[in-house]
Amino acid sequence: MPHCLPAVSGVQECVSHLPLMLKIINVGVIGLHFGHEIIKEHLIAGAAAPYFRLAGVCALTRAKVDAFAEQYGVKAYYDVASLLADPDIQAVCLMTRPFGRAQIIEQIIDAGKHVMTTKPFEVDGDAAIAALRHARERGIVVHLNSPTPQWSPDLAQIKAWESARRLIQALYARQPERMVFVINLLPNSGDFSPDAASLPAQRNPVYNQLVRQIIEEINTPLVHFIDGRELLADASGLTTDLLHPSDDGHVVIGENLALLTAPQLKKIPPHANP
Repeated sequence: MPHCLPAVSGVQECVSHLPLMLKIINVGVIGLHFGHEIIKEHLIAGAAAPYFRLAGVCALTRAKVDAFAEQYGVKAYYDVASLLADPDIQAVCLMTRPFGRAQIIEQIIDAGKHVMTTKPFEVDGDAAIAALRHARERGIVVHLNSPTPQWSPDLAQIKAWESARRLIQALYARQPERMVFVINLLPNSGDFSPDAASLPAQRNPVYNQLVRQIIEEINTPLVHFIDGRELLADASGLTTDLLHPSDDGHVVIGENLALLTAPQLKKIPPHANP
């Protein structure tokens, strides 16, 4: 399964900074209508293929199970209990109808196997919450296939903006009597790209404006905004990747930072904490 923390929410608790899994996980698919789409698009040749191995299929219709088992060269199971009893199945992709699905999830949890399912994973809210609490107690992951473990580029950008807002607000909230200088992005490849449609070219001005807006919302004389372009005006201070400041660039940044912060720092009374 994806690197996720067991939690009552069951969604987007993934830890993106953990290392990749060291072994492939054997997964059994229960429900072969939508489940077949998961097999074709993700398990066999999609993004999940390096991490999961289709090991078995299960459904109510014996002929369908036999056909898919033969097609993919995997084990055939004709009921949930037999699949869960197989120690070779380490995780379950549950793609049955949502009515009563929480009960099947409970069975999978009791078998000690992680489970991925789809939304809505249960129409009975109380049953859904009970299943997720049971998963937390047993240390089992219940992952919904939407949203995905990895954010799409647009959602990843939104999450980055949210993180920036929380960080700035936390810095000020922890020590509101101290001066805080917030610097947005330094000039980088996105500013010098001939392709105006590239992601960096589109995101940089939006992100920079967001940082400025956050400072305006905080609205305190102790939190100051510094535009990265005031610290480094052009690409001459960057390395050849047009992302990182060069040695000379760091010197320029330091000099300009001192010039920009000095007027505010001089306002601090003697013996006060800057």
